[in-house]
Amino acid sequence: MLPMATRVQSESIHPFSLLDSGLDDIKVPSLQPLPPMKLSSLVQPKVRKQLAKIGTDALIDEGVDNLAIPVLEPQRRQPFDNMKAPTSVRWDGKLRWALKGCSVFDNPDEEIDAFLYRPNVVAKESLSELWVFQYGLRYIPTKDEKDVYRTVAIENLPSDTTMEQVLPRIRGEIYSAQLLDTVPILGYNTALVTFVRQVDSLGFIESSGGKLDVGPAQAKATLVPTPTYPMTAAMTRLVLDKGYTRCICICGMRESMKGEIHRILARSAYFNYLERIDDGQVVGEVYVRFHSIKTATAAHELLEGHPSLGDCTFRFLRARQRDRQPRVGIWD
Repeated sequence: MLPMATRVQSESIHPFSLLDSGLDDIKVPSLQPLPPMKLSSLVQPKVRKQLAKIGTDALIDEGVDNLAIPVLEPQRRQPFDNMKAPTSVRWDGKLRWALKGCSVFDNPDEEIDAFLYRPNVVAKESLSELWVFQYGLRYIPTKDEKDVYRTVAIENLPSDTTMEQVLPRIRGEIYSAQLLDTVPILGYNTALVTFVRQVDSLGFIESSGGKLDVGPAQAKATLVPTPTYPMTAAMTRLVLDKGYTRCICICGMRESMKGEIHRILARSAYFNYLERIDDGQVVGEVYVRFHSIKTATAAHELLEGHPSLGDCTFRFLRARQRDRQPRVGIWD
């Protein structure tokens, strides 16, 4: 038993001091830096004396210079003395297809899986727009199909040529036309014109003799040997059944109607595909011509539903059957 005085004294001490009171009595060996390592006998005496003067921190970097590491040199090969510089070859207009057939799918099951892919099913576009499943990536017509070769290439056009200069000189019902910037490749621009029927494309080549005067230059017109993709089912109904063309005739007894049509189209995306706006052959008529029937169809819906043209009548005009001198500009 402890004496009463000692017990009272121990109870008066704060209880938290019991946790720290014994730390001073724990014997912990002091941490001393390790002695420097002895150098190998392979190190030269001069290097050993220099390392002795430098601190221990430099030992790690100093020994790297003395390692016997072979130097990695790039392999140098002799240049080909007989190698010739590449030369550009003019394209002969023929396509070398990597596909043997028309489809990019290996089997019918893979094609069905792609057709039933959820974005294709949920999309608002009609199934007729998914032409890749109908004709494939490469269109290979059958022997019984008609209107296969409907595209004509017009080459040797100056770099500043516009479609407003080319389209008025083309005879036949045009389905679509576009101007391609082929100056960096061929040195001149190229226009691709697709007709509604094959008879129109062949008739244009025959009547023009394969030549077309566009400004100071004489362009060359040739039939594209690659089969042209058929029109979609929806466009076929509009063109063949309802008589849609790329020219809209708007009839209204107002002098300012041409300016109103121009302002409406200038605020839409169809203005970039506008060929020209002409006065019609009858008083009060205005002819609006576009680069394609698709653009004319969309513009027809826009103009017909506009409030400022509510009292006007609309109809489509077929292509003229004889050549006429083109008008310059839009407002002539």
